[in-house]
Amino acid sequence: MSSKCALIQAAMGQLAALALPNAKLLGFTADKARPARQDVGGSVFAEWGDAGDPTGVDLGGSDGAVYYYDWAIDLEITPPIAAGLQGRTADEAIDAMGSAIGAAIRADRQLGGLAEWVDVRPLTIDDRVTPGAPTIRTGTTTVIVSFSTTDPLN
Repeated sequence: MSSKCALIQAAMGQLAALALPNAKLLGFTADKARPARQDVGGSVFAEWGDAGDPTGVDLGGSDGAVYYYDWAIDLEITPPIAAGLQGRTADEAIDAMGSAIGAAIRADRQLGGLAEWVDVRPLTIDDRVTPGAPTIRTGTTTVIVSFSTTDPLN
C-alpha cells in the first residue's frame, strides 16, 4: 500500500498531465532532475519538499489522533521551445500553462478525496540562469495541499 504522500504525488502528476497533456512532467515520481533545456511541449517540474510538522492534531477521534498537514509543492513551468509557442511570447505561454493547472485544481480541490483542500499561489515569471546553459524563462507557483492522516508514516 502506498503512503498518503505518495498517493498525493501521483494525483498531482495526473492532474498536471490532464491540464498539460503535451508537457513533460518531472518530479512527480522518482525523477528529481530539473529540466536543463526547453521541451517541445513545455515542462512542469515539481519540487516537493517535506510535508513538515503537523499544523494541528486532533486527539479526540475514534481512530486515535488525526494529524493535519499543509504541504507546499513548488511547480516550475517552462514554456515550449520557440516552435511550440504558436505565436505567443514565452511569458504568455507560461501564463496559459499556469491557468490550465489552476483550472485543473479548481475542478478537483480534494484530489479525489486525498486532500481536504488544494490551493495555489500566484504565478511568478522569471529567468532561470544555469551556468553553461542558455537562460530559460520559467514560471513558478506554489500549490498547498491540506490533508489529514491518522498515521504520519502513512
